[in-house]
Amino acid sequence: QGWGIWCFDGAAPTITNCTITGNYDVGIYCLLNSSPAITNCKIIDNTGEGIYCNGASPVITNCTISNNAGGSVESRSSSTAEYRAISIDGCVIENNGKGLYIQDAQAGPSVVIKGCKIISNSGDGIYLYLYDRVATISNCIIAKNSHDGLYASNGACKTITNCTITGNHSYGVDTRSTGLPNIVNSILWNNTGGELYGNCAAIYSCVKNGVSGVGNFNIDPCFVNTDSNDFHLRVDSMCIDAGAPWFDYSNEPLPNGGRINVGAYGNTPEATETTDADGDGISDNWERHYWPSDDPNQHDPNDDLDGDGF
Repeated sequence: QGWGIWCFDGAAPTITNCTITGNYDVGIYCLLNSSPAITNCKIIDNTGEGIYCNGASPVITNCTISNNAGGSVESRSSSTAEYRAISIDGCVIENNGKGLYIQDAQAGPSVVIKGCKIISNSGDGIYLYLYDRVATISNCIIAKNSHDGLYASNGACKTITNCTITGNHSYGVDTRSTGLPNIVNSILWNNTGGELYGNCAAIYSCVKNGVSGVGNFNIDPCFVNTDSNDFHLRVDSMCIDAGAPWFDYSNEPLPNGGRINVGAYGNTPEATETTDADGDGISDNWERHYWPSDDPNQHDPNDDLDGDGF
């Protein structure tokens, strides 16, 4: 009739391989300097939030957080509970009453959201309202949420790297911030209200309808199957080998074209391989796009006829 697990006053439990479900309120409640490590858990079908934090530092890894009526993960601070760091890595967060909701009233450590699938939640996929905070979001799929993919206010978001933000029912990224977020190697496509709103910009990204910025392009990213939430790139995607040239690509399977893919699977073992039938260093999809009518063998990998950085 209450919380599934309550972490309080410096508690630091390790919660592993657990199913936390059907609780009348919050699945895991973290309060006052607690720092639980929550790994490989299913936190599902709770009446409140899946995880609720106030002045806590949870490390949440490889968990499924779904169908919680109150929301997925909510983290706050107050005048009596100092904000702590939060890390969310490799989690599936879907069909909750809210997506990730992170708000604080004080300065403090960072927020890291990495390798997560944040899909079909009510409200924003990620809501950030942070005071003088660095938030980094990388290799995430943020899709089909009922409002913004990412809403960031008060300088809340500094880096968005290799994310796929698509099919949300308002803006892809909506920033009401004084600090300009650095969006790079990302896909922003088919968000109902538009791809970018407010004080934000992108580079080396696939942005529908186009946006100024070095290396940006406006070409269908060619997802495998959006109906089944498969946002891998097809082999004919122009997002293959289109990321910023200084980024690491070593985790992509061979052949990888020597350059990071754009989107959530860039520099991961799930990246789509490069196809280069003639071995000239230019992927087949780029050759078909830029030189559909002439011999691709006459072109050099360093050709940049339109000056777009590719």
